[in-house]
Amino acid sequence: MSHGTSAVTVGGLDRVLMLGRGERALARHLALVFGLVGMGMALGRASAGALFLDRIGYAGLPIMYALLGVVVALCSLAYAAWSDRMLPERLFRWLFSGLAGLLVLNWLGMRAAAGAWVFSAYFLLYETASELLLVHLGHYVAHNLDTGQAKRIAPLALAGMQTGTIVGGLFLLGLVRTLELQHVLLAWAALLLAALAVMGRHHRGAGPSPLFRPEGMGTEAWRAQVGAGLRLLRHEPLVRWASLALFCMVVAFYVLSYSVYRVYAQSFGGEAQLARFFGGLSAATAGVALLLQVFVSGRIIERLGIRRVNLLFPVTTLVSFALMLGFYAWPAALVASFNKDAVMPAFRNPVRNLFFDALPPGQQGRARAMSVMIFLPLALSACGSLLWAVQATEEVRPFLGLGLAAALGYLLFNLRMNRAYVQTLGHHLVARLRTPQHPVEPDGEAAGLLEQGLDTNEPGLLRVHLRALLGAQPERARRAIEARWVQWSPVAQRAVLDVLAGLRVSWAAETARRLVTHPDRELRTTALRCLLRTGPERLPDATGEAAPPELRVAVLLARMCSEASGGEADCSMFACDGRARRALRAFLAGAAPPGRWSGALRTAALGAVSEALQAPRSYTRLEGLRALVYVPGWLPRHLQAQVERQLFECDARLREAVVRLAPRFGTHASELLRVALADGHPGVRRAAARQLVALEGASVWVERLVHGRVTAPRAADALMEVLRYEGELDAGQLEHLLDPVLDQAQHMKTAAACLRGASAVHAVLRRSCAQRTRAWLRLALRIMAWRGRETTLLEAARLGLDSPDPRSRAGAEEAIGNVEERQYARRLRALLEPGSGTPCTGWSPARLEASDDAWLACCLGVLDAREEESPMLQLFERIRVLHGMDLFADVDEEDLRHVALWLEPLGCSAGQCVFREGEPGDRMYVIERGRVLLERKGPGGVVELGRLGPGHAFGEMNLLDGLPRSATARMLEDGMLLTMHRDRLHALIQSYPRIGIGMLRALSVRLRQTTERIGGDH
Repeated sequence: MSHGTSAVTVGGLDRVLMLGRGERALARHLALVFGLVGMGMALGRASAGALFLDRIGYAGLPIMYALLGVVVALCSLAYAAWSDRMLPERLFRWLFSGLAGLLVLNWLGMRAAAGAWVFSAYFLLYETASELLLVHLGHYVAHNLDTGQAKRIAPLALAGMQTGTIVGGLFLLGLVRTLELQHVLLAWAALLLAALAVMGRHHRGAGPSPLFRPEGMGTEAWRAQVGAGLRLLRHEPLVRWASLALFCMVVAFYVLSYSVYRVYAQSFGGEAQLARFFGGLSAATAGVALLLQVFVSGRIIERLGIRRVNLLFPVTTLVSFALMLGFYAWPAALVASFNKDAVMPAFRNPVRNLFFDALPPGQQGRARAMSVMIFLPLALSACGSLLWAVQATEEVRPFLGLGLAAALGYLLFNLRMNRAYVQTLGHHLVARLRTPQHPVEPDGEAAGLLEQGLDTNEPGLLRVHLRALLGAQPERARRAIEARWVQWSPVAQRAVLDVLAGLRVSWAAETARRLVTHPDRELRTTALRCLLRTGPERLPDATGEAAPPELRVAVLLARMCSEASGGEADCSMFACDGRARRALRAFLAGAAPPGRWSGALRTAALGAVSEALQAPRSYTRLEGLRALVYVPGWLPRHLQAQVERQLFECDARLREAVVRLAPRFGTHASELLRVALADGHPGVRRAAARQLVALEGASVWVERLVHGRVTAPRAADALMEVLRYEGELDAGQLEHLLDPVLDQAQHMKTAAACLRGASAVHAVLRRSCAQRTRAWLRLALRIMAWRGRETTLLEAARLGLDSPDPRSRAGAEEAIGNVEERQYARRLRALLEPGSGTPCTGWSPARLEASDDAWLACCLGVLDAREEESPMLQLFERIRVLHGMDLFADVDEEDLRHVALWLEPLGCSAGQCVFREGEPGDRMYVIERGRVLLERKGPGGVVELGRLGPGHAFGEMNLLDGLPRSATARMLEDGMLLTMHRDRLHALIQSYPRIGIGMLRALSVRLRQTTERIGGDH
């Protein structure tokens, strides 16, 4: 009972602190490290201030500020060179140990009574260390937390720092009478070493910082880092405005610090009294900061956004200066102290770190360091010089006026920084997620690389490289073809001829004419097709019995293309010669139809197509469908049935070809196209949308979309894309489309939150509704981007939501939070929030029945059926098992059903060997029931690799790499395995690309995790 109560308490605490699943240990680690650092900095702040004011006095502060600028510049230069090249925790090792060593040296100097310079050096050491540690703590957080985690956990880490500050302040307040103040330096050094030990222990168990990507090493890389930082400062608006804001903030901060130090030095006497006061003040301000960070900061940032919170500290700083100008005494100084020591760490520090998260990971350390390296020293030098110039007078208005002007500049630059943040967030997120399309330079190195790409017999690669080279340098492409022709296989030669014919290259006819008598029938047919498209007048004579049928068919089609020819063509050869029918079909499929059709030629063409559609090979059927596009007239009933059957084939090319033929199905066309509109392949959906818009009219579909009558997100997306491409959606219509799209997203979110039940059907239906929520949300972002407002930001959000990278997804959510149109921004953010608080009163699954979404209708049909009457339940169980595998975790349930349908059950008995190490691997296995032992041979005998239970997969890597088995799999008990052959999976990926994309994402994550583990070991 107590264990259950404690679990509930911990879960409730996680909800109060807004911690996600698995984030508690990381939050605890960061809070502990920040707490130790905060405790040490509290000791340093109080001891450095007290010792300096007592031994030297506030009159020396301006000179210290100027010297501090030089020291910070040098230290920041070194930090900028290493921050993006070394793991953040490893750089902390150097910072902590180096600072601890310097503290010990300072303590020895104080004990040896070396002079006043030791106290000045200690003051400089504290101020420099506080700047570097704060910068690198932000850098460390950025490489361990994504943007979403940072909003929740960073305030807790900073709260840990404030807790440490409170403890350090109370330590000084209670023990400074019995402990000599100089010994505080040793306590600070001990805290740094403790923080170093905590960090080392954490990363030994958790691995290196997960979001860190190291840059190169060496002297040249060092110079390159600094140079890149300067270019970043010059060309990146966010870094530039943030740096100018930092300059004004530093001037305002240190003028405010000088003002309050001056008040406190005049109010208290002696280092012990000053140390006690500073200790109590540190504890009080840290306590306020702690309360703000734990209970206020995160919620304010989540509710108002980081751009509004970014203006809070400049405003409170202006208020502090106004109070100091009106009432220059210790009450106003206390308000100013609470502003700079409580409000600043609670709001300004976490928000500034979040701003730099908009930059690519490899630039964040440089950006922080360069702004500190250049603008912080300049600000300190300017502040010190100006304070030194005005401190001779007893008037306080000159330096307070200077601080007020700096605070006003700080506010103005923060406003510019806010605008730059939105632009930077969208720009870099789009650049990260979208593959850039670089044009080939005609005289560049790219043309040489393209020519090297022709040294292959793989048709797909050959087509890609040849098209690009022909577009860049046609003559170079011609010479490359002539030089490599004899080296290519007939399959590769056919691919080259297809490219030349498709681009209608003038000199292609010369190459094709030499091949019309080639012994390879398919190459001969391809050459003739090329001639028909590029130079039909160059066809050789086809008279005589020796002329191959392909040539005779080509000459016949060329004659039919001639305007001068008349009368009926002799088509008798098609009745008895199968080769002639195949040639006719191949020529038509290659977009080489005759100029006019005779009845006999049309009959022959329909017969050749019907023959092809009965063939077992999908390529032959595809050729028949493509040929049928060019055969005029309505389709006979038996041919319609043959064509319609191809709509349910696995090959997406067949389905898309059927869609192109749909308008010739008469009244049955709309029904067939609506089925295709729900297809899993985007190309098939787009083709169906184009045909439907052409068949029924654009205005009809615009009206249906505006009134929310299209309730399947994939269908709506395809229709809107086609309508926009054809110019049928204006700004007003796009505005009217947003509300129904957002309503559909909210409807799906409610369904996902309110569906109850533990069955596989309920689980699949819940996830399907959640996936549709995201799909409708992405469509809403696309519509908003189409309107031309905040296009980059909205496109970044849309791409990021579909990314498997947690940082990109968090960046997308941050982009949505910064959408300017508040009425839509609120609805978009609400769709991203967890659905646990969604009201479900009055909701029932029957509300989903009005949807025209075929997959949801299928799920609801199985849900309503009794278990013994629904053979589909087994399919849903398999879908649930597949979704639990990391290989298919990013694949939608709607697409996973195709994988589940193609899985073959395999019963196994205990002890049975599924496969052996070293055997060829062409199948993957999923455990539906039972347990499997994986083992392999090692130097000392057989090594057990692991034991897998239901829901786990093994052997899946062999589907992609084709290498021999790397282990032996043996059944530990009787069970049932589900298997899939490599050829079937390849066919599924080709037809349903989202399956392949999801698998590639999972494998990419695996590879990245392995790389990071290797990098952490070294």
